[in-house]
Amino acid sequence: MVNGLWVTIGDDQVRKAVYKDTNDLLNFFRETNEIQKARGYYQLENYPLEAKVCLAWTGNEIMKWNPLKWQPKIPTSLVYYTEAKLPLIIYEKDTVSLDTLRKMRELAEKRNFWIKDVNQSVTMIEGYLWIPNNLWKFVDIPDLVLDENHLDAYRDVDWQFNRYLSGLKFLGAYSTEMALVDAWLKSIGISTIPQWARSKELPLHSHAFNFYYDSSSMSYKACRIHFYQVLQFGNNRVYDWHIYLPPVNQRGYLWNKLEETDGIEIFYGNYLYAFRNTTVGIMKERLTNGIPSSEMKTYILYSR
Repeated sequence: MVNGLWVTIGDDQVRKAVYKDTNDLLNFFRETNEIQKARGYYQLENYPLEAKVCLAWTGNEIMKWNPLKWQPKIPTSLVYYTEAKLPLIIYEKDTVSLDTLRKMRELAEKRNFWIKDVNQSVTMIEGYLWIPNNLWKFVDIPDLVLDENHLDAYRDVDWQFNRYLSGLKFLGAYSTEMALVDAWLKSIGISTIPQWARSKELPLHSHAFNFYYDSSSMSYKACRIHFYQVLQFGNNRVYDWHIYLPPVNQRGYLWNKLEETDGIEIFYGNYLYAFRNTTVGIMKERLTNGIPSSEMKTYILYSR
């Protein structure tokens, strides 16, 4: 359902890769489901439709508009491929490989991150990858993260994770962390959807993190670390909270625009659903208690 976008905008090499990757990913999640079953965990085969759709999307927020100056040589953001064909090298950078997912699952096992309590699994992985710890060299825009071919690697999970496995530090900021957490949670069968919060008042502030599906409460939550460790998140501050929708409906999906008034930017896009003009306190309460699956399904599948 979600991988059709790659077929539409990709070249012939991408189309061939998508067919193989989709089949391989399906088998990977079947394996994950059998492990869950054997351990008495909640099985992903019983997830609601929108959670299964989000689980299958391995592009994180790569649909997001970014200026070309942040993407030298070849753009990685999908919005630049409404007319030009997306090449294989960018498809591979924009998605998470099965090899990386397997390595992440193996490491989650070794570190006891994969347990029955989904909320505790999320807390452990988020805490392990939290940027202030020693695994990171913080690099934020306008500074760039480039791979050996001088391509944007800011959200390239394969490249970032392989650096980590070789003993090097992750390079990036909170969007990089979000992409890594997203993939690591999916490697153990936890469905996620990326989110980006942007303040509606000065001084400007933004922060990226994932919502995740908690099967025990059938709702979507966020790890508390983001609300209690991000100092700019005062309870009364007002933000737009954007979730990046998986490409269920391709028609006009990559359309976007930006409006600015008195230094405050408002982002619009068919790949976004935004909880607009919502205080940190309200969103903290909603994402701690959980937004019901029935509500999130409306946003993820039917908001456009």
